Amino acid sequence: MSRKLEDLSTDELMALRKVFSGRDELAAGSRADAIVEHSMDVKFSYHVVRLLYEVEQIMLEGDLDLQRHREHLKAIRRGDMSMDAIEEWMAAKEKDLEAVYHSCKKIPHGPREAEIKQLLLECLEHHYGSLDACVITEDKAVASLRRIAEIAQEGLV
Repeated sequence: MSRKLEDLSTDELMALRKVFSGRDELAAGSRADAIVEHSMDVKFSYHVVRLLYEVEQIMLEGDLDLQRHREHLKAIRRGDMSMDAIEEWMAAKEKDLEAVYHSCKKIPHGPREAEIKQLLLECLEHHYGSLDACVITEDKAVASLRRIAEIAQEGLV
């Protein structure tokens, strides 16, 4: 069962401060102080909202503009938004992203394995030089013919 920060006792809040600070005495302006002040972890909230914006931009545009929603993100970091407002925004954004995902044309719905493997080989060759002696890529037709010959041999034995 999760509890809200405003429901915690002073002793529990002080214990949280110690966990986030990693030491017994806290410096002013620490992350734990912000949690106590705003009754939420504004840094964590900021990053979740930022990631949701970035996912949406990638799916809709195939690109990122990291400055586009900076005022909204700054307001979260300052603690200008309540946790309830942020959770409500996230729930609405989740529904929007689900619809965007199903209609997304900017990114594939699965990995393009052949292209990824080729890129990996090119990176390895760039770093190590020629991989001709290390990597053998067999043509599918050759592999199929070899398998047919193996099956034929098994039938003769």
